[in-house]
Amino acid sequence: MKTSIFVVEDNSMYSMFVQLKLDEMFNYTTHFFPSAEEALVNMHLKPDIIVLDYMLDGMNGLEALKKFKAESPKAKVIMVSAQLNPEVTQQLLDAGAYTYIQKDKTAPQRIIDTIDNITAA
Repeated sequence: MKTSIFVVEDNSMYSMFVQLKLDEMFNYTTHFFPSAEEALVNMHLKPDIIVLDYMLDGMNGLEALKKFKAESPKAKVIMVSAQLNPEVTQQLLDAGAYTYIQKDKTAPQRIIDTIDNITAA
């Protein structure tokens, strides 16, 4: 059975880059959403992993994380953001994020590595 992944990212260029990385993998079914609201409407697709940007238009990543975890407590949520505030990072982890990845040039590969670690467990 393929692992279902949601990528919630409002930056289309960044989303396409992550998509290219994920498309190299054959054991994932990946869905891309430009907003948390759109991803929440599609929770019936039962994602195993959610890659969630913190800085989104509309609902921010912390609000979205809480809703995703309420809807699907077993889903692993990988938070991704360029923000560097350690208090925000701690809030995300306390709210149930699996991990936090700083958005930089190495982030797409670290996202793939984290997904591989989750699915290998």
